[in-house]
Amino acid sequence: MPQHKIDIAIIGVQKAATTSLHRYMGLHPDVLTHERLEFAFFVDDDEFADGYDKAYSKYFTNRQIEKKLLIKNVGIIYWEDALKRLQEHNPDARLILVLRNPVDRAYSAFQYAKMMGFEKANTFEEAINQDLHAIKDKIIRGTVDYLGRGDYADQLTMLFKYFPENQVKVLLQEDLQRDPTSVLKSCFAFCGLDDGFTPDFTKKFNESGRSRIPLVMQLLKRTRVVRKKISFLLPTSIRQKLLGGIERMNRQDYKPEPIKLETRDFLIRYYQEKNIQLGQLLKRDLSEWNQVK
Repeated sequence: MPQHKIDIAIIGVQKAATTSLHRYMGLHPDVLTHERLEFAFFVDDDEFADGYDKAYSKYFTNRQIEKKLLIKNVGIIYWEDALKRLQEHNPDARLILVLRNPVDRAYSAFQYAKMMGFEKANTFEEAINQDLHAIKDKIIRGTVDYLGRGDYADQLTMLFKYFPENQVKVLLQEDLQRDPTSVLKSCFAFCGLDDGFTPDFTKKFNESGRSRIPLVMQLLKRTRVVRKKISFLLPTSIRQKLLGGIERMNRQDYKPEPIKLETRDFLIRYYQEKNIQLGQLLKRDLSEWNQVK
């Protein structure tokens, strides 16, 4: 078991600019992180069963133990077993959570699920009314729970069962977009890093788009047999470049149609009380999220 435990975890939420935050934080000279989009160890039951030692070797080819170890997985905030696993791994870890207007987040997650080949529904309206209990795959079910993943107050309450509030930093996506320099400075300070460092914000990290062939993306992401065969045949560095190249080749630019106004109005009403509860937890005015456009 390696002694280098995870110091910092970006734990969610899905489709809220966490990739950009992860990449910018990873540019800090005193931070060591993974190249992959998600560190799946705490969420993926099979990977967790294989043990942290194997995951550490898989995700971190650089072993500079004097640096703070940063990971990102947007499913950790959603799955209670993942939070419990992280707490047992390092109860002193610093956690960062990025929240986004839950209506916009839900629609963006639907577009992502379509790109990944996870979502079979033709319309967003059909997708938000589907029976999640019929979906057996844990990762897919978590991805397509468009309504549940926007219940931020419930997720924060669950989070505080395992970690004290002073170890959790909650951001809003609009804060990161409006003033990334100040947000990153506050994140570095929160994590015990030199906050004098400023990342290069000219680098853009955009994982949006649409899959040319959804089955290709689904096989790469969710077929354990394929991943294990590739792992056996190729060294980690070459394997990651190959998989990343295939994903990029299979992704095409795509601008979805705007969400229907009646659907947006329905979701605003659905989240209204939940957003009020969240605002009380965060001591922040979130009334803009409840405005009908």
